[in-house]
This record gives sequence, structure tokens and C-alpha cells, in this order.
Amino acid sequence: MRRWTIFFSVSFLMLQHPALSFLSVTTTTTAAAAASNHSWRSPIAELSTANLSVNNSLRRMMIIISSSDTIPSSSFSFSSSRTRLYAKSGTKKKKPKDGTICVNRRARFQYEIIETLQAGISLQGTEVKSIRDGKMNLQDSYVKIDKNGRSASLMNCHIGKHTMSGAYFQHDERRIRPLLIHKSEARKWLQRTEQAGMTIVPLKAYFNEDNRIKLQLGLARGKNMRDKRAAIQERDAKRESSRIIKNFRI
Repeated sequence: MRRWTIFFSVSFLMLQHPALSFLSVTTTTTAAAAASNHSWRSPIAELSTANLSVNNSLRRMMIIISSSDTIPSSSFSFSSSRTRLYAKSGTKKKKPKDGTICVNRRARFQYEIIETLQAGISLQGTEVKSIRDGKMNLQDSYVKIDKNGRSASLMNCHIGKHTMSGAYFQHDERRIRPLLIHKSEARKWLQRTEQAGMTIVPLKAYFNEDNRIKLQLGLARGKNMRDKRAAIQERDAKRESSRIIKNFRI
């Protein structure tokens, strides 16, 4: 009876702690030694003896765990070695201090800018994420106003797909994107484009003070070859003067 009592108590401990499977030999030996003793002992004394041996074995196991860095997974169902996950460095571009996202440099070269206007833009969630990653290009884009002058749209603007979003949530890279401008401004610019033969081009995209994406639109007139050559000469002269000043700076 005493042997079975000790066996069930130790088995209950082993079920709670699977790592104590190697203690079965120790507890069986203890139970056999207790059975071979002819002197009568109370069950409470037997249980205290068995618990003492289990506590000693647990103490030895804790010493082994503290002294070793890792424990084989075949003996225990866990490992004491800690693993750390480091996020890979992304390819995000650094944001300029003025909040500029991208600039349409070709527009400044091919057109003479007469007037500028700030406009909002309607975007999807993945488009905003891609723009924050620097995947926006205004090089071949232009602005189109409908015949009634009620709305304006950004045409042929390329916004790359977001790499961390699924295919179901992706957007069309060159879809027509509505612009948010006042009707009076849209009608005014529509009249000027129809009468004077001008066009509307996006000059740059940037973040405003409220961290919202805005576009700078330009009412532009096309340049001829003479104007383009003059612009190239002026640009080269500025570049040369800045280089000379930099080299002879004291």
C-alpha cells in the first residue's frame, strides 16, 4: 500500500512536469527501500521522504539548467536558448526636410510655368503606402479638366505597387486619380487652357504641414528650341559658378 501511494504521488508530479521523466528510477528505488524496511512507518513519513528525494532531484536539475546554455530538445520539450528577430533594413528613401516626395523636372525644362496651384489628390490605402516608400513618378503625367469645369483628374501618373500588400488589395499603377480643387479654379484654368493654348502639368508632390499628400500644379506654355537652349545655357552657367565658389571658398 505504501509503495503504491508513493508511486501515484510521483506519477502525478511527472504528469505535471514532463521533464521529470528521469526521476522514475530514483522514486522506484526509494519505494523499494521503504518496502524492505521491517519497521513500520506512517504514510505521511513515506510521502515526506519521497518528496524530499524529488526536491533534491529538482534542485540538481535546476543546477544543470543554469550551468548549461542550451538543453537538447530530445530530453525536454523546451529550450533555454533565446532567439532574437531583427527586422531587415527597408529600402525606404529619406524624406526631405521640406516634405518633397518627387519633382517633375522635365516639366520645368519643356514648359514655361505661368501660374501655380495647390491641389489635393484622392488616393487608395496602398497608394499612400507606396508614395511614402518613394514609388511615385510624375514624369509623363498631366492634368485633365472635364468640359464643364466641375472636376479635374491626374492622368498617367505612375505609383508603384506596395510590396507588403496582397494582390487583392493592390491598385492600378496608372489609374485616373481625381484631384481636389475648387470649381472656380477649375473653370478659370479650363478657360485659359482653351483660349491661350496652355496646358496643366504637375510640378511636384509633397507633404503639407498636416502630413497630407498634395500636388503643385502649373499652368504652363510650351517652350520652343530657342528657349530650351537658353535654359540649358543658364543651367550650365549656374552650375559652373557654384562649382567655382565651392572650390575657392575660404
